Amino acid sequence: MKKNTYANSNEIVFDGMRGIDEWGYEEIIHLDNGDFIHEILLHSKAKIFIQCKDISLKG
Repeated sequence: MKKNTYANSNEIVFDGMRGIDEWGYEEIIHLDNGDFIHEILLHSKAKIFIQCKDISLKG
């Protein structure tokens, strides 16, 4: 993964001070085998998938 850049440019947005990208949305899916998938979609359309056996959510 790389830092988010401005359109048609190699210049990194916000001088690289805001991480790899802006968070779009996230979703947690319970799979048939009992595992969970935490799917994160960034505004650059990059996706991060984290698969785990157990998850704890705090409100």
